Amino acid sequence: MFEALSDKACCGCQACVDICPKKCLKFEIDEEGFGYPKVVDETKCIQCDLCNKTCPVKKSKENPQIFREAYYGFSMDEDDILKSSSGGLFAVIAKEYQKIGYYICGATYTNDFKVQHQFVAPDENVEKLFSSKYAQSDVANTFTETKQLLKQHKKVLYSGLPCQIAALKSFLQFTYDGLITIDLLCYGVQSPKVWDYYLNSYHKGKHPTTISMRSKHFGWKKYAMEIEFSDGKKYLKAKDNDPYLRCYSKGLFVRPCCYNCHFKGFPRISDLTLGDFWEVNELYPNVQSDRGVSIIIPNSKCGEDILKTIEKSVWYSEIDMNRLNEMNIQYLKPCKENPNRSAFFNGVSRQESFDVLAKKYAKISRSKQLIYGIKKCLYRNGMWEVIKPFWNLCKNVVSPKSKHR
Repeated sequence: MFEALSDKACCGCQACVDICPKKCLKFEIDEEGFGYPKVVDETKCIQCDLCNKTCPVKKSKENPQIFREAYYGFSMDEDDILKSSSGGLFAVIAKEYQKIGYYICGATYTNDFKVQHQFVAPDENVEKLFSSKYAQSDVANTFTETKQLLKQHKKVLYSGLPCQIAALKSFLQFTYDGLITIDLLCYGVQSPKVWDYYLNSYHKGKHPTTISMRSKHFGWKKYAMEIEFSDGKKYLKAKDNDPYLRCYSKGLFVRPCCYNCHFKGFPRISDLTLGDFWEVNELYPNVQSDRGVSIIIPNSKCGEDILKTIEKSVWYSEIDMNRLNEMNIQYLKPCKENPNRSAFFNGVSRQESFDVLAKKYAKISRSKQLIYGIKKCLYRNGMWEVIKPFWNLCKNVVSPKSKHR
């Protein structure tokens, strides 16, 4: 019989629901918008215990939280970088492996802009899987689809969060030569309900055609929410001025299990780990990073082979591991719960406006507002690109260490 985890432990991977041969379980969405498995018909249960055996949280063990080998780099293709969140490494990998027949699976938007995992065939456009989506992705039926493809001797590259990759590996039960897995350095899983509320209230009555939660219009580190609508209008606000990204950056709508994440450390279960290398200029001050830089961590022989496969399409260099391990990297640790989290969700339930929620629970200091105003003025007058090098120089002198994200 299924032994349910607490809400503070379940990562919502859906592996237990998908593997049940009698469909005794279903995935139910709670008041915060997160899904949890529930028993719907005990009489059908055949006591196979696959639901419990497949759960990645019940299997997980403490991993040492250190890097053993890592690189930093970016795509040589400007278009890849602009369409990606960081250095465009996933874009290069996905396109290269499509050429040799791989089916690529990752997070994308549905027609109504919910976040969902989907497959892209070798002859289809893979760009919809590029860039970050800050809401928990519904893996839908992709674990089952992955198994079916692999049994048909087809090749699969599956990308997702560490908990999703752990769940996929557990669901498959066997090791398949045709499977490559890539996971991401994860801050925490965000509520799909809050994302829907932002779109349907803050942008009420408008119909998006494209969305980028990580537009580089203002640069990599000053990313923005950029939305194009069916009427031809565009919404563009930097992360400190868009209420969704402001509240996201404060950790106001993170899934409860993320405060005790079992999948943050190393070694990883995936073949390769990718993420934003926010700390690049702390280690390498001369690297031009405004377009985006990725951190690249091979976790297996397969991961090392991926780097060799793409080496003609990317620039990358090995990281000084001693310095990196001394840096107290935040994405090696579970995130901390924001004390205003419950109040924020109560505000969503009361349908308070997103602007009000951001002002209450994601305040920006007056000094930061002033700095943003000055930069905005310089940008509008065409002076930002001239002033920018001196601005960055002064910033590094005043605050030599950037904040970890």
